[in-house]
Amino acid sequence: MSQLDNEIIYGLSMECSIADHRPCELATVIGMAVDISQQEDIALPPQLQLIMDTQTLTESGVRLALHEWMNTIPESQKEVAAGLLSILENG
Repeated sequence: MSQLDNEIIYGLSMECSIADHRPCELATVIGMAVDISQQEDIALPPQLQLIMDTQTLTESGVRLALHEWMNTIPESQKEVAAGLLSILENG
């Protein structure tokens, strides 16, 4: 998984907390990307599959996974993908 030095590693199934809602945002983005891939019957790109296999998230790993994923989805899902990217970028 792509990881920057000192980057926080979150568990995919980590519970949400008021103090730190970022893990929930990251997990939501990943979950929606996986759901859309399954609906469209598209294989998960490598970085997204790695996140699912390891059940761990980092900001950089999720960002890379989302960009890879956006290159695999049909045009009809690009608007949803842009919304997920917005969640990732803006929190």
